[in-house]
Amino acid sequence: MLKNSLRVVCVFVVVLVAFLTIFQIEKEEPDYPLGTQFAISANFSETTGSKEQVLQQIDQLARNHSSTILLTKAQPGNLEKGLDIYYFGVQPHVDTHNKEVPWFSLGMSGVLRPSSQLGAQSLVATYSFYDGSTYSAFKNYVKEIGGTVSAVPTARSSWVLRVSSEDSSSLVLLAMVLLIASISWGWVSRKNTALLVFRQSGKSIWFIVHTCLSDFGKLVVPPALGTLIVMELVSLMTRRGPGLTTFVSLSVSTTVFILLILFLFVLLSLFFFLPTTKALASRQLKTTMSRQVGSAFKLGALFIVLAALPGALANQAFAITQYDNASVWRRASNVVSLQYSSDLVTLDQESTNKYSLFFRHMEENKTMLLSYQVGSYFTHERRNPKDFDPTFDFGSYDQVVVTNTEWLRLMKIPDSSLKKIKSADLSPELTRNLAASNSLWLAKGSKDSLAAHAYSWTGSTLFPASNPNDSVGSFGKAKHPLILLFDHPATQLNIGNFLFPAVTSRNVMFANEQALCKALQKYGLAQSFYAATSVADSALVVAQTEQRIARLSGLAALTSLVIIVFCALQSARTWASERIRSIFLLHTAGHHYMSILRVRIMLSLLSIAFIGVASSSLVQSWSLLAHPYPLLIGVLAAYFIMEILFGLLQSRAAFRRSVSRGSA
Repeated sequence: MLKNSLRVVCVFVVVLVAFLTIFQIEKEEPDYPLGTQFAISANFSETTGSKEQVLQQIDQLARNHSSTILLTKAQPGNLEKGLDIYYFGVQPHVDTHNKEVPWFSLGMSGVLRPSSQLGAQSLVATYSFYDGSTYSAFKNYVKEIGGTVSAVPTARSSWVLRVSSEDSSSLVLLAMVLLIASISWGWVSRKNTALLVFRQSGKSIWFIVHTCLSDFGKLVVPPALGTLIVMELVSLMTRRGPGLTTFVSLSVSTTVFILLILFLFVLLSLFFFLPTTKALASRQLKTTMSRQVGSAFKLGALFIVLAALPGALANQAFAITQYDNASVWRRASNVVSLQYSSDLVTLDQESTNKYSLFFRHMEENKTMLLSYQVGSYFTHERRNPKDFDPTFDFGSYDQVVVTNTEWLRLMKIPDSSLKKIKSADLSPELTRNLAASNSLWLAKGSKDSLAAHAYSWTGSTLFPASNPNDSVGSFGKAKHPLILLFDHPATQLNIGNFLFPAVTSRNVMFANEQALCKALQKYGLAQSFYAATSVADSALVVAQTEQRIARLSGLAALTSLVIIVFCALQSARTWASERIRSIFLLHTAGHHYMSILRVRIMLSLLSIAFIGVASSSLVQSWSLLAHPYPLLIGVLAAYFIMEILFGLLQSRAAFRRSVSRGSA
């Protein structure tokens, strides 16, 4: 049974290595497309030149070095399965028809395009290079024009460094190391009796080491290599591109490396189990040490489960929420937000007039969308503490949302879900705070009031309001918001104090990218903004990132569960073998197996209590979950039940072995 368990665990390790390698290549592939070796993230939003000038200068820089600079961008409306590559300088060679990009990721498609086709897409991104000289020249150029650069993890580092670049990945690696150690220790502990016999028969240490390593190799190498070959064949049939070569080389080298580490751990374990002269004289086996170390492995794995599980569940829940948000945006895939350059924006009277005309134009074309959670404005101290209370209570409302009718139409919110609130029905405190914002938020000279636009939300779901503190495309969690609804925000709200800041925080969006670009050009505002970013695509990016983290945390938890099961089985077998005579006598005398296991059960309870205390350091992780305690109790209870179950099975097996020996 133990041999089969070892084979299954070895197969699991190879599959785990393959999945980690795939995850890492898929993560790095957009930063290092088409075999590029260098990458850097560049931000041009603080530069003084126009976007067209920057495009031309980057292209000229690449041509001066007779090289290529690549920029990977999602296909508009197809972020999940579409990645195009834009090139500056010399066109790279692609061995496909119609310049199709061979991506390693399953189902991913894309086309190689010249940089002139970037359109309104942002230049703030990661740039990829084939040679170090072009990479260095580009970095210096970005700094010279006032931009900023940040390093991108290199694709040429070792597998361990690449995979451990994230906290969730580090947990997986830690669980894998623990699994390798437990496999080695468990197998050598199984050879405990054989080691004693070898030493008693006068066999040399070299003979013992050679025999044990040879037996171990015959047990684990065939399933490991067989699994590796299957994984490579599947990848060759289903994947393509330069990432395929990287996957084959990394997975093979990493599997070989792990097998070598396994043999090293076996060798180290052997020196712990080799009988001393005293043990030879007394014929005592080191079973107690075997159980103690096995128990340590179990507790360590249980701790990793408790560390990885809340993150996996929380990130997965957040990813599901983000995918829900993205699915809402898919109904309005043309909606974009503007990314602006602060150095090019000066809100003097002339520019304010331009923005006023721009906003009115977009509103007349029914393409201006406003969704802004402004509750934090009332709960933070402002310039006039007499007017703004930092401890302000919304009363029956949990948020304040400023929006317009076009947003309600886009989100398909019926009029019946909104109920008009009379000014007299608002609390005095809320009325006072809204009145204090009238002169700041409403158009200059307006006789209007914010309270006149107040509505309550009667819908059964959360109101889809955009939160400026969250990522683009995320919705707030307002169940009972106070809604300030405007039919004509371009003329009703203040340009400099409200609308323009809402554009820069991406709370004012636009439903038609082409109309937006034409309007920016028409009113002389094109240079103020660097890009029009798809809100739907941005929402999906966040969802994919969170799902990746959730998968890695899940792998860490799964690996730890394998360790727990393997070590628990090995520990129960060793315990039963030590007490095979007492189990036979006690059970023959009428004692139930649960009675025989009472000491082991008490030790299991103590170990669970110890882990429970140790897991207090993970309070922050578990606080991510809505109901952490039932899950925590469930995990510890499952561990306790497994310990009892394995103890019962091994006690029964030990009793049967005693009976069969006696009858023989």
